[in-house]
Amino acid sequence: MSREIQWLWPTPIMHYNLRESGQVDAGLHDALQAFSERNQSRLLNDEKRSATLETLYTRYDTGIFKRTRNPQLKAIRELILSECDDYAAQVYGDQVRQARRDHTMWFVVQRSGQAKDAVHAHYHEGSDLAFVYYLTMPKDGSGQLVLMDPRGTVGRGGFVVPRHALVNIIQPREGDLILFPRYLMHYTTPNTDNVTRRVIAGSVKYERPQ
Repeated sequence: MSREIQWLWPTPIMHYNLRESGQVDAGLHDALQAFSERNQSRLLNDEKRSATLETLYTRYDTGIFKRTRNPQLKAIRELILSECDDYAAQVYGDQVRQARRDHTMWFVVQRSGQAKDAVHAHYHEGSDLAFVYYLTMPKDGSGQLVLMDPRGTVGRGGFVVPRHALVNIIQPREGDLILFPRYLMHYTTPNTDNVTRRVIAGSVKYERPQ
């Protein structure tokens, strides 16, 4: 056995900008923003429901991307799912390309000063990966994505050896796509700007073909 140190718990996170890569042009991005604005009343959280794991998916219209005839929604759906396949192949192996893929995708609207719109800490049990695409971000730096260290008791240890931060805070930009494993606990900070935070989020799982 080698004396080489093994890092057992890496967390594969992919974060890049689809606008800068040229994969999403201004027309598509603007059309998605406009769709979210026009349909905001049906996309908002159901305020009668509590923000629990049981109601996480049902707080949003999760069927909107599956039944849509809207060409812009179809385009971003297929692009994001293709990026998910590439990510999964790199992380889990090429066998995912022969798997049956199931997905859930929805819009999230986070209004200014509405703390209940912020997404509470959760993970995506029943899936293999999660993703979020950023349409509109607050200008004051709020509405961040917070990723919680999956190792748990990271606050323990001595004062000489550096301690790991309990969370990693990401300040997304419009056009960013972030993908990460389904087990990674995450949440968003409240929106304190006068700009509504708008994103497309979702999860994907890969099943063996029947």
